[in-house]
Amino acid sequence: MGAYGLNKCLLCVKRGIDVSCCRPIPSSLAKMIIDAALVKRLISSQFPGWASLPVTPVEFDGWDNRTFRLGEKLSVRLPSAAGYAEQVDKEQRWLPVLASELPLPIPVPVAVGDAGDGYPWKWSVYRWLDGEIATADRVDGSAGLVPR
Repeated sequence: MGAYGLNKCLLCVKRGIDVSCCRPIPSSLAKMIIDAALVKRLISSQFPGWASLPVTPVEFDGWDNRTFRLGEKLSVRLPSAAGYAEQVDKEQRWLPVLASELPLPIPVPVAVGDAGDGYPWKWSVYRWLDGEIATADRVDGSAGLVPR
């Protein structure tokens, strides 16, 4: 399946840190190697209309998912371990509902992909939202994010 071993932390592997110091992680959270080539194969086989769009990893990635830009208007999110795979159905169900109720834009799913090409779980395609990551130094308190 291409998962890192149970005693290798993906963050340490990405940072080039000696992984022998990492604590074991549960097998349900063992990370897969997910790269642009895999995403390109999944898109090409399941959504051929998007096959010509470039696939590029996002600069700041999460722990639960690997995220890639698909062309200029879409993103692809793939669960990085079995323990996160159930989130796809939840996001597909609830993000469209929440989008109309929140004061800020959130990614809305436009498609769901199935397991295939060596990748074992469902995954999602979303509309891309331009912007910057909301970090403490970029946000002056939460007042700018949530109406009172």
